[in-house]
Amino acid sequence: MGRKTKKKMFLVGGLTLVFTVICLILEINSLYVSSVERNGQGRGEKQERYKVTVENVLKKEPMEIEVGEEEYTVSEVRKVFKQTMDKLERIVLAKNKSADRVETDLNFITKMPDSPIEIVWETDKNKIINAQGEIQEKNLSSKGEKVEIRGCLSYGEEECIYIMNVMVYPKTLSKKEQVLKEIQNKVHSLDRKSKNDKKMLLPEEVRGEKIIWQKEMEYKFLYILLLGGVCIAAIYTREKEEKKKEEMKRKEQMNVDYPEIVSQLALLIGAGMTIKNAWQKMIFQYEKRKKQGIRFAYEEMCCTMREMKGGVTEAESYERFGKRCGNSFYMKLGTILSQNVRKGSKGLTELLEKEAKEALETRKQRAKQYGEIAGTKLLLPMSMMLVVVLIIVIVPAFLSISI
Repeated sequence: MGRKTKKKMFLVGGLTLVFTVICLILEINSLYVSSVERNGQGRGEKQERYKVTVENVLKKEPMEIEVGEEEYTVSEVRKVFKQTMDKLERIVLAKNKSADRVETDLNFITKMPDSPIEIVWETDKNKIINAQGEIQEKNLSSKGEKVEIRGCLSYGEEECIYIMNVMVYPKTLSKKEQVLKEIQNKVHSLDRKSKNDKKMLLPEEVRGEKIIWQKEMEYKFLYILLLGGVCIAAIYTREKEEKKKEEMKRKEQMNVDYPEIVSQLALLIGAGMTIKNAWQKMIFQYEKRKKQGIRFAYEEMCCTMREMKGGVTEAESYERFGKRCGNSFYMKLGTILSQNVRKGSKGLTELLEKEAKEALETRKQRAKQYGEIAGTKLLLPMSMMLVVVLIIVIVPAFLSISI
C-alpha cells in the first residue's frame, strides 16, 4: 500500500471520528429538554415519547405525552373568520359561476382547508337544497327558487354566522341532453303503461326522428379469438416439443447404431468386399429385419444407395450421408469412406476397427450418464417411499404407548 493511500485513509478515518464525536455530543445535549414545541393551528395534537427521571422515585421511565395544537387568540380568531368568509363564496359555489344562477350541487365543506375552522350548514328550503348542498331538481320550477344558506363557523367557543343567498334553477341542458331526457321520459311512460305485459315496447321516435335501439357489444368474439390464439400457440409449442423429442430420439438411436454399422463395415470390407458391396449387403440385411422397427441410420444408408443408383458419385454419396445424419460420428465415417474411394481402400479396415472401438467406448460412457440420470430421477419416489415406511413403523409405535 502506497504512502498517499495511507494518508488518505488516515484523513478519512480522522474526519469520520471527529464528525461522529460532534454528532454524538449534539445528540446527547438535545436529549435533555424543558419544553415542547406545539403543532401550528389546525395541525392537531402532537405526541412525544420521553424517558422521565425523578430522584429516588423514577429512573428513565418511558412516558408518552400529548400536547395540544397552538390556539388562536380572540383577535386572531376574528381575523381568521373574516379571511374564511372572504373565500367561502367561491368554494361553496363550486362549478357554478355566480350565486344569481346555481344549477349544480354546492360544496358544503365541513372544515376549511389548512385551517382549524369548522363549518355547519343549513338552508331555509331543504326541499330545494339539502344540508349536504345537493340540489333536489324534482322540486324546482323553471322560474327558479331563492334559497338562503347559513354556515356556522366555529373555533373552540368562538362562533360566527355566514349568510349567502342563491338563485337555484334547473340545470341547463344541451340539445343532446334534452333529447336523452325526452327519451328517458318516454321509456318511463311506456313502462308504466305496460306493467302487466311480458314485454315493453321501446319508443320508436323522438321530435319526429326515428330512434334506433341496439345493445352494447359484449365483444364475446374477442374471447373466442383469444382462446383460438392460445390453442394455436399451444399446438405450435406442442408440435415443436414433439419435433424436438423426435429429433432427440433419432439422434440417440443413430448413436446407438453407430458402433454396429462401423463394425459390420470393417468385417465385410476385411472379408474382401468393396465399400459399395458391403454397404449394399448391410442394407439387404436391414430390409429383412425392418418389420421389427425403423432404424434411422439404416434408412439414411438406403437413401445413399438410391443416390448412387441415380447417378451421384460414390464418394459424394458417402459425404452426403454424413451431412444428412447431422452427427459428428457419421460425418467422420462419410469422410473416411469418401477419401478411401478416391485414394484407394488401403488401411480402411484398420481405420474402421479403430473407429468402432472409439464408438463403443463413447457408447459405454453414455450408458453410464444415462444410469446416473435415471438414479437422480428415482430419488423423489425413493424419498416418498422412505416417508411412507417411517409412518408405517412410527405411527403404530406411538399409538401403542399408553400414558
